Amino acid sequence: MPEAFPECNPTRAAPVRALNAVYQNITAKSILVIVSVSCSPTAILGDFVQAQIDPTTPPATVVAEAGALAGVAMTLYDCISFLVPSGWFYSVANAGGLAVLLYWEEIQF
Repeated sequence: MPEAFPECNPTRAAPVRALNAVYQNITAKSILVIVSVSCSPTAILGDFVQAQIDPTTPPATVVAEAGALAGVAMTLYDCISFLVPSGWFYSVANAGGLAVLLYWEEIQF
């Protein structure tokens, strides 16, 4: 049976990553980054993360956001995904509160 997209041969990786750190896509291809987090906002403090990319470091262009605003009295599990062009820098950082990283995967196209 022929493949649906023979020119696309994705490679999956689950690298060791951390929130609030800057990484660079040093591959020759774009990567899809998939991150899941746990957020626990309080009555006065929201809890969320932002994904940022840019061709220079530190990345500052917000391309995805996950989490909850203040006043939500529950733990929220959320997922974000975003594309990073070859050579670009990227980060997923706490933008309010103390979100916890649950899972990080990267797929190279």
